[in-house]
Amino acid sequence: MTQTQIHSRWLSCGLVAALVLCSGAARADDGDDEEDLTGFRIGIKGALTLAGQTAPDSPPSETAAFVDSSPGVGFGGGLYGELRATKLLGVELDLLFVSNRLYYVASANDLDFEQYVSFEQLRIPLLAKLYHALSANFDLNVALGPELIVGLGGRAENTLTGNGTTLSDAQIESQLDYFQQAESALGAAVAVEIGCSIYTLRYQIPIALRFAYNVLGSTAYDERVTVDEATRIANLGAIESFQVGLVVGFGFLIPPRDPPPPPVEQRPAPDDPFAPFSRR
Repeated sequence: MTQTQIHSRWLSCGLVAALVLCSGAARADDGDDEEDLTGFRIGIKGALTLAGQTAPDSPPSETAAFVDSSPGVGFGGGLYGELRATKLLGVELDLLFVSNRLYYVASANDLDFEQYVSFEQLRIPLLAKLYHALSANFDLNVALGPELIVGLGGRAENTLTGNGTTLSDAQIESQLDYFQQAESALGAAVAVEIGCSIYTLRYQIPIALRFAYNVLGSTAYDERVTVDEATRIANLGAIESFQVGLVVGFGFLIPPRDPPPPPVEQRPAPDDPFAPFSRR
């Protein structure tokens, strides 16, 4: 089983767990009356991500640096603020720090080396949201909007041979035609989200599946990878083409919701011995 398959299975398990939680909450609240859930929420979010890079156009060769890539799992978290202006419409702003990873296969001297590129990002999505309340404590939502991606660092980690032996930088440089390294990059994505939220009187638990496509990402090889022939360095602008993320949060409702009024006690009417005569 490859690393990509393992990572994909972990992400799939997380998505299934989120769907089960959402469906369970919907069933539990099925009998509640609909309530106005407008207001502001602020809190924290965590994310489990799967990032990938599309194949580059016109590489100098199939064995060139950073050509053969496969997705990798990342993680992160940060803050979010959400304003639900009406029962149907709202807006959300996130400030998330995410660490991603991409895998590559490098070839030299009839040998294939497996390596990975790690890169950190500050991701700032601004999402317009559409809600559908199923009960007083549960709603569904969809969102769409731009996402700014600010690279905070990138590096090509030590290359591994097929048997798992770690190579030093000097060993890598002696094997490969170009010393491979990575640096941070800037991007802008279009983000789409589908999710749900569970509410109490004071708290919100949002759960969502988010997809973001980097519209600034270049598909041309010579724009992704800068090759310096003098120093024999191939430098990758480390940023993904697309990212899928399972995002889960915990936030506070501002202001808190009012507790439901106590049920009105129905007292039986006192016996009236003259009732049969009063109905004439």
